[in-house]
Amino acid sequence: MSAPKLALGKVSSSTPLSDDFSRDFVLNSVRKASCGGSATVDYFNMVDVHNQMFKQVIDHGESAWNVTEDTNGLPLHYMVEDDKDGNKYYIELATTDLIIDESGNVSTSDNTQTINGTTYNGIGTVTMSLGFQGSKFFTVCWWLGKGTAAVIALALLKPLLQKCLKSIVSQLSVHMQKIWANLVGSSGEEIEAGIEEASAEADAAIAEEAGIEIAEIGAAEIAVGVLSFIAIGLIVAVLGIVFIFVLHESSQRVRIWNVTSYKARWMIYFDEGQMVSGPVKFNSDGSINTFVPFMPVERKVTAEAHYGDLIIDSASGTHGIGYVIQIQLVDPNHEDDVKYACTLMYDIPFAGDNSTAVTFDHITDVGKFYSDNMGVHKCTQQTAQSSDGRIRATTTYDYLRGEHVKPQQVDSSGGNVAYYYQSVILLEEKDLSV
Repeated sequence: MSAPKLALGKVSSSTPLSDDFSRDFVLNSVRKASCGGSATVDYFNMVDVHNQMFKQVIDHGESAWNVTEDTNGLPLHYMVEDDKDGNKYYIELATTDLIIDESGNVSTSDNTQTINGTTYNGIGTVTMSLGFQGSKFFTVCWWLGKGTAAVIALALLKPLLQKCLKSIVSQLSVHMQKIWANLVGSSGEEIEAGIEEASAEADAAIAEEAGIEIAEIGAAEIAVGVLSFIAIGLIVAVLGIVFIFVLHESSQRVRIWNVTSYKARWMIYFDEGQMVSGPVKFNSDGSINTFVPFMPVERKVTAEAHYGDLIIDSASGTHGIGYVIQIQLVDPNHEDDVKYACTLMYDIPFAGDNSTAVTFDHITDVGKFYSDNMGVHKCTQQTAQSSDGRIRATTTYDYLRGEHVKPQQVDSSGGNVAYYYQSVILLEEKDLSV
């Protein structure tokens, strides 16, 4: 029997959770980070270990990856790094979720996708995972199918899967280096366009090198923020270490976690500064066209949570950063049904201490909310609860003032020190279960 045609279909990304949310390592690390100050510092130090690993790919290309075999004898591409306390961090790229019977045949799932006019039967996923010890911080999964429902031996598929994974690792590595090389002086929309172009080039190369069909993402999907496997990989790898070259003297990284059963729609309003990157679609003039919502905690194979990173820039050496974010928590099945709304602000002045505020009060004048709270709460954490006590919103800073080392210190003389701050926004629902 000849080997069947393989295809890569829809892409999803999330943070897998354990069934016990109260003891889940990732959730507890975020809860701790939401205490602000040194706890926020520690959290981003942990996050930045993976950034250091991706920097090895930027420096050394595909050779930065190690290769071994998984339990099915298929290639597993990985990097491992120990922190100063001996904890192991890893990045893995592998074929996952394959079900192999006792005869060595690959089972076919009921999940089918039609790609380029052909119906493919699901057999598993190609997954890139970022993890710490036994916990996964983040996964991006690429649906994998074959062009026949017939039983196929793993031995017949193995050479195809080897080619597929090698090509994905190669294209990720090449385009990480290309994106990084063009970051200097790039605007948010230029970075976004570069990632979209790299994704298209990488998909075409993978399809040719591995002899595999790849589902195209339509213009309508792109417009609302649907991303390819390669694009998500590039964003995770490169934008986590974007700070060295493309930001001005004042900059802020904000990680927003939605740990609720609601979809979080959001908008941002700037008094000073600009967004360099985030879960948005930019217009050609640099303004924001579309805000991509934060999905709720949901159960698929396992429970999954979602977060997003914002990179904010002062846009000038003579101004600070100041903005308001408004978030609506809506029923994911009926988006006109707004369950909760909160408003928060960050003020990083050109001189003086930082301040932040958050409220569930009904705010219609965001400019007034910003000016009323600017410089009021000069602390590393602020929190507010919804009127029914079910939703808590928290904002943090790592520091309130001063210069700090950006991630990926490249200049031992201290040239990478700047007015750089990191913050967590946590939306968490009381007694959440899915």
